[in-house]
Amino acid sequence: MNILISNDDGIEAEGILHLISALKKIADVTVVAPLYERSGASQSLTIHSPLQIKEVIKNGEFIGYGVNGSPADCVKLALTSICSKKPDYVISGINKGPNNACNLHYSGTVGAASEGAVNGIVSFAVSLTGYHYHDYTVSADFMKDFILKANMLPKECLLYNINIPPLLKKDIKGVRWTKASQYSYLTNYYKGQDPFGEPFYWLSDFRKPEHIDKDTDDGALSEDFISITPLLMDRTNYSALEKLTKIGDIW
Repeated sequence: MNILISNDDGIEAEGILHLISALKKIADVTVVAPLYERSGASQSLTIHSPLQIKEVIKNGEFIGYGVNGSPADCVKLALTSICSKKPDYVISGINKGPNNACNLHYSGTVGAASEGAVNGIVSFAVSLTGYHYHDYTVSADFMKDFILKANMLPKECLLYNINIPPLLKKDIKGVRWTKASQYSYLTNYYKGQDPFGEPFYWLSDFRKPEHIDKDTDDGALSEDFISITPLLMDRTNYSALEKLTKIGDIW
């Protein structure tokens, strides 16, 4: 089994290092990730500047290839210029912090996995939902066990978003297949003044949901379950399209 690993927290982030260690036990692993953090990059691509690939060594050991680009850049470049074989799976993570609800639209973690799905590869974005929780062992072990069962997943779905609560294994109640909550966590900007007297704005205010639907990723996480959400790459609204085609000629 061949697995391509990427992320948006950077190639030396704790989450990706734990994921690499766990998956090396069961697969041939190729790692291509940003040289520095690119959270919030979504599936953006670098167009107006060149990309560079650097071999990354940590504690005398080769980790993988670092790229001065976005998470999606990393996956696209890996598939075209680095991987000798087409990966069986692309796994992006383990992200620091949640990528649930509307966050998945902005997430570089989901963006990297989406690039894998665009290229016809079953892909997973995986996040540990505690920003200040640094034990990635449970999350990495879950992904190792989960990927061994991935051939059971429906063939028509290429993209999955996984969120894991920041708990010990014994405290996680199980796994739920969920839909994505439509709640928006990012609502306001903090306004301040820099040392030169110029105003700045900093995205802030991660508000809590007013209502939590049990069937959503928010619902699963609130009850200490792992959330796995199948996602579509086709953004066509087929219900609206069917109605629009009945309108007839409008010009």
